[in-house]
Amino acid sequence: MAADKKDQSAGASESAPTIHWNDDAMQTSYSNICNVAGTREEVSLFFGTNESWQAGKRPVEVRLNHRILITPYTAKRLQLLLENTLKQYEGRYGKIELEAVEAAQQQGGLNGGNGAAKS
Repeated sequence: MAADKKDQSAGASESAPTIHWNDDAMQTSYSNICNVAGTREEVSLFFGTNESWQAGKRPVEVRLNHRILITPYTAKRLQLLLENTLKQYEGRYGKIELEAVEAAQQQGGLNGGNGAAKS
């Protein structure tokens, strides 16, 4: 009986695929602004840079660089990955304070995460 369980677990690990991350065509971009929008079928992630370097300059110019479209299931997996990564980061370096975002949430300014988040 114990041998059967050992054989089953060995078979399960043998059937698990090996993932190779091919980064031959990968490009790197910088972003300090992110916005999210979604429909029933997809979640849109918008990344860009705030180029209004003088504080108080109006209007604020945000240059969008990338739009990434993902399924809601991929968005959920991304959420879990980001939560885990940030938990590890804050464990090492301390809590990340987002005063502007927290103040907007308390005033009802951000609903469901569909707002700009500046990093």
